[in-house]
Parts: sequence; structure tokens; C-alpha cells
Amino acid sequence: MEIDIRISKRMDAVSKAEARYESISVRMPRDLRLATDHSIGESITLKTKDGSELPFTIEGAYSEDAKADSMCVYVTSTAFDKVEIMGSQQNTVEVSRVDGITLGCDPELMIIDKVSGDLVSAQYFFGISKYAEIGFDGLLFELRPPPSTDEGVVIDNLYSLLATARPYLNSCDIYPNVMLAGISSFHGRAAVARNIKAGTALYQPSTKLTAGFHLHYGLPEAILGYQKKFVAYQIVKALDYYVGFPSIIPEGSGDSYRRTVQGIEYGKPGQFRLDHRTLEYRTPGGALMKHPILAKGLIGLGAGVVEDIISRIKLITNNFTQLNEIANDADIRTLYPNIPPIMEIFRSICSPTADQAKTHLDIIRSDVEKMVGYARRAESINNFFDNIETVFPYDVEDNWWRYKNHGERQQE
Repeated sequence: MEIDIRISKRMDAVSKAEARYESISVRMPRDLRLATDHSIGESITLKTKDGSELPFTIEGAYSEDAKADSMCVYVTSTAFDKVEIMGSQQNTVEVSRVDGITLGCDPELMIIDKVSGDLVSAQYFFGISKYAEIGFDGLLFELRPPPSTDEGVVIDNLYSLLATARPYLNSCDIYPNVMLAGISSFHGRAAVARNIKAGTALYQPSTKLTAGFHLHYGLPEAILGYQKKFVAYQIVKALDYYVGFPSIIPEGSGDSYRRTVQGIEYGKPGQFRLDHRTLEYRTPGGALMKHPILAKGLIGLGAGVVEDIISRIKLITNNFTQLNEIANDADIRTLYPNIPPIMEIFRSICSPTADQAKTHLDIIRSDVEKMVGYARRAESINNFFDNIETVFPYDVEDNWWRYKNHGERQQE
């Protein structure tokens, strides 16, 4: 769609504090919004002279601009200079996203004996494959599916790994009836692997174990690596709100230990790892593996949010060359004004209930629906939000295979 684009003198005349927000905004009069079915807060892209696309947020036009012409969009002179002019003062405006961000994950599950309710060490079943696609991390069973840019492909990879794991789980004579439990924390007894192998089960009477569902993002190289950690801090603040808040709701109050226990940072807001390959977001818990709707939705939601964040950072940092423009709390809140204060984030996530987080869901969902990657991932994101309060059983395999096979569990 080609729409007339003009420079707004009013947008250029704002204060220095407001200039950054104007630089990432397209101001669209009401008449044009109605004619094109766009809305305030929506993200669109403008094609640049070098062939790339820059994301902008739609805002209402200033009255003097709307009166001059109510059927064109207005930008700053700096933004105007960047975009590709087609014909006479026209530019293509279309919804788009930053492509190429790879999605990975390494959800952790707990192996529970269905008869005794004991936690059984994953090392007993997967001791020879600690770092393989199906392996273990301490007592936990860990899945490491190949990454993709499509959350549906990642979920298919997880299905394949679950099928591969079952013969290993069936190989135990002492514990012949175990399940993979999708939970974020466990309080009870743990059977230590080395003692089971010796033929006697030694239990730790008060084991408290936590499991995560870490999300990995293959980001542009320009913002990866330890020296760019200050950018990652800002990205993770947005992830905590738009992904972290919804992720605790399936845990409810009964599975809140991971996010509430004091003295342990794991599972709390702001948790991430950064290297030269990926950003790993570590706040979501293993309970999100209970059902494929939750797992796919979590991956899709995280992808949509990250795509939007990276698109906006690319714009305000001049294609990642001025990263000081996204170096502090005020910078990320300029891009996402609805992110609450940091203490509110901690109070909501580190709470024994999800009640406070639920009060933000309408705002979170509304903001996500306006992000540049939403259209591509709408099905998985909507299914996630629509089922976020559904109480699913802990048996991962039963839930996944029933969903895949419409009620027919895979043969074990």
C-alpha cells in the first residue's frame, strides 16, 4: 500500500526528551487510520533507501498536520531522509518484522515414579548422554531441540525428542512406571542415580528442586557478546513483562517455589545469559512444558516480543551502531511505556500467587497484538493466552500425545 508521507515541523520541534519517541513514530490522522484499518499503537515498517525496513509506531497526528492533509502520514525530517520515496512524495507502508532470529530452548523436566511419587534422577536413564539432545542436568531431564525461526518447528522437534526418550525411560527395572512431569519445582524425596545402579535406592528426604524452560534467541551479531550486556539488560526488562508475567500464571500458587524462594536468583526477573551466539532468557519455569499449547505459545510469544524489541532497537541505534541509545531503564521505557517499575515486576513474578500478574494481562496482550511479529505468530500466541489459566495435568507425554493424536496416546 502506497501512502503519501510528509515531514511534520511539529514533530521536529519537540523537546530533546521527546525527540527519541518522535523519531520512531509515524503520526497518522484519524481519517487515514479509518481508511486503512490501522490503529494507534500498531507497528508498521517503512522501506529505506538501502532496501531495509525500519519499524515505526503509529500515533495520532498533530492537529495542524491533520488539517493540512488528513490522508497522509507524518514523520520527522530525519526519518523522512532515511526512507525510500516512490514517485511523488510517496512511500510503501506495510506490516513487517525483523527476520532471521533463531529460536531455541532447553526445557527441564522431572522424572517421577507414578507409584511412590518419588523423583528419580535423570542420570540413571540418560547418564551416557548428558550433553546430547536428550540428556540431564543434575537430577533433571533436559531436552535440547534443534533451533528454528518457526516455533512450530521447535515444537515438532520437542515431540521427536519425547518419542526418543521413552525407550530410555522404559529401561529401568526398579522404576518401570515413570512419567515426565512438567513442573517448575519439586518438594519430596529424590532417588540418587548412583545408588539405584548399585541396586539400592538411597533417598534425600527433603529434596527441593527447580526446573526451567529457558528460551534462546539468535540475535544480530552486533548486539551479542559480553561487552553488549548493557543492551541485554534492557531487552530482558521487556521480556520480563511481556513473557515473564504470563509465564507464571500456569504455575499458579501450587508451583510457586522457584520464583519465591529467597536467596536464589534462578527463576527470578532479569535472569539471562549472553554469549557471542545467543541471548538466553531464564525466567520461565518447567511448568510451561505441561502441554504443547503452553510450550508453543511461550516460544511464539517470546519470539514475537524479541522481534519487536530488536526492530525498535535497530531503528533508534541507527542499525545497531549507536547502542548507547538503549543503555538504561529510561531508554527501554521510551519504547515500551507500559512496562511497570522494576519493583512491581519483582512483586508480581516473585509472588506466591499469580493474582498481580493477571491484572496486567489485558495490557500485555494488547501491546503484543501491535508488535511487528504478531501476525506471523498469532495462532500460537492467541492459543497460549486463551489457555493460560487452564489446569493441565503434570504428565507431559500424556498431554502432548493426546493433543497430537486427538486423544490417542502414543504406544509406549
